[in-house]
Amino acid sequence: MTSSSASNETKPYALGQAAFERGQYREAIAYFEEALSLVSGDSRRGGEIQIWLVTAYDAAGRSDAALTLCQKLRTHSSYETRQQAKQLLYVLEAPKLQLKSEWLTQIPEIKDSGEVPRYRAAGQGSQRSAPASPAWQTEPMEPIDPKESRGFLGLALGLSAAILGIWWLSTASANLF
Repeated sequence: MTSSSASNETKPYALGQAAFERGQYREAIAYFEEALSLVSGDSRRGGEIQIWLVTAYDAAGRSDAALTLCQKLRTHSSYETRQQAKQLLYVLEAPKLQLKSEWLTQIPEIKDSGEVPRYRAAGQGSQRSAPASPAWQTEPMEPIDPKESRGFLGLALGLSAAILGIWWLSTASANLF
């Protein structure tokens, strides 16, 4: 394999990763599918690309496609890909958390506040006027009831413990092989 063909294979993969990290999941899917068409799906690189594709499918709201591909990857020829697929499958098949509206915070968009900060150019006087604070920043906040936050804290601690346990088990089993 020449260096130019290796470059052609890795370019869509790198572009897919960059698009994914920017939150452009549909674009990332297109790049990952292109990268997958340039390599063997059964190779180690093909497995890496498909794992990224699973996460991009899920992030783009295509949960069925993510689940189907992830189930297929459990029998991949690469041990690392099989292990990652099993871990991802565990997350994909987990029940979805039902959020209550009182748990959510509405954040107003800055462009809707109608205020535009004004600054003086350098050298035009020593005083700088600070922009006025939008109304949502000056309103008093309600105190948080500690009894209401216990459920969330318990859930957060439980999820953290589960994630650490899975990570510990995966590293412990990887050291055995």
